[in-house]
Amino acid sequence: MTRALKALALATTVCLATALPAAANYGQRGGGDEAVIFKHPDFRGEALAVQGPVYNLRELGFNDTVSSIDVRGAWEICVDPDFRGRCVVIDQPNERLSRIRMNDNITSLRPLNGNRRHISGRRDNRHGGYGGNRGNRSGDYRAHNQGIEGRHTVFFPRPRDAYGDRIPVGRGNANQFCREMGLGQVVYADRGRRNLTDVLCAK
Repeated sequence: MTRALKALALATTVCLATALPAAANYGQRGGGDEAVIFKHPDFRGEALAVQGPVYNLRELGFNDTVSSIDVRGAWEICVDPDFRGRCVVIDQPNERLSRIRMNDNITSLRPLNGNRRHISGRRDNRHGGYGGNRGNRSGDYRAHNQGIEGRHTVFFPRPRDAYGDRIPVGRGNANQFCREMGLGQVVYADRGRRNLTDVLCAK
């Protein structure tokens, strides 16, 4: 079951991005938040349209190759996978990422939808752990997680807490996540070395 769930998570990521063979197709875009990344400056070369979070561009063949980006809405672009390392928030087209020291240096990106503050450097380390004394932020869980809904369950690849951080492996953490998402008890949880990698919640 683990292999099937991981394949489903990867398929979800790929569905959020549509390959564009060249900038000639760049004008055909849908509504909502969207980023189009290009391998060359001035919106040239191979391009990829993204409409949701991408945790690792390596999986799509675009890791550390992006030189320009056009966005609709505010987006966070980061040098490491899972939105780690140095991150920059942009809300307008940037034809030369070298100007902000991000040329050929992007590994993950995601739309902000007004839910995160501007981040220009490495995120600070927060204390307290998952479910600790970090304030009542349960309403923010849904801003950081996009589930795949089935008839009786909802699947969450790489679940995140109210701060957008990965959820550490721990007793009861998967059940707590499902509750925070307004769902029933956990049906299945795949645990990595440190964090929960996949969670399946009952409706």
